[in-house]
Amino acid sequence: MSGLPRSGSTILMNLMAQNPRVFCTPTSGLNHLMNDVKTSWSNIIEHRADKNAGSDNNLKRILHTTLQSYHDTDKPYVIDKCRGWGFSIEMLEAITNKKTKIIAPVRDMKEVLASFESLYRKGSYKFNPQGPMPQCLTTEGRMMHWASSEGEVGAAYSILKDAHLRGLGDRFLLVDYDYLTHNPQIVMNTIWDFLDIPRCEHDFDNIINQTPEDDGVYNYVDLHKIKSKIIPSTSKAEQILGQELCEKIVGYEFWK
Repeated sequence: MSGLPRSGSTILMNLMAQNPRVFCTPTSGLNHLMNDVKTSWSNIIEHRADKNAGSDNNLKRILHTTLQSYHDTDKPYVIDKCRGWGFSIEMLEAITNKKTKIIAPVRDMKEVLASFESLYRKGSYKFNPQGPMPQCLTTEGRMMHWASSEGEVGAAYSILKDAHLRGLGDRFLLVDYDYLTHNPQIVMNTIWDFLDIPRCEHDFDNIINQTPEDDGVYNYVDLHKIKSKIIPSTSKAEQILGQELCEKIVGYEFWK
């Protein structure tokens, strides 16, 4: 699970967790760990001295073992959630010899940024965006920070777009947030078919959050809080950001 933030990934993870054969994670450190191992591999002096220990085949074996053993579950399927998986497709395919499959929630960029602004206003008494000051003191400044390459939205967007530019778009199933909230059964059937996992019965009126996270770590309030029922989404961007700011965010949805 990758894609854009504030686009339904937590809802999707907990809908998939209704399948008794599937283990779903909160935001996971697995991708980060694997890339740290790969990056530090050649810097280990003992690997330069011992060519067998430092070989590419040994690196692949260790990465594969990490991938298979990171999550402690006996369920046959694991869905791992991390924004960075689009960056790691080549690594995954090199160590598994299988085509990677990524569920990628997407959403109108205005709505994504408006959702972040709404979260900020809800929790501004406690947290501030981790961006430059005084830029983040205004709605426009916060929006531009979140949309930048260093912001939560811009970074995730860049990873997703770059994977498509690398010719790996067929590894993704893009799930539009609006379509999900209006047609959840169709979306879930499509996801299970894409993953080659048997379909299951879903309860869209009783969603239990089985992937809780401490949102204070990310300096937000209720970042991963979800409703217990699927409710069709409505546009709130203009109401939150204003028409002028919304007009600055046009044409970024390359998936359309």
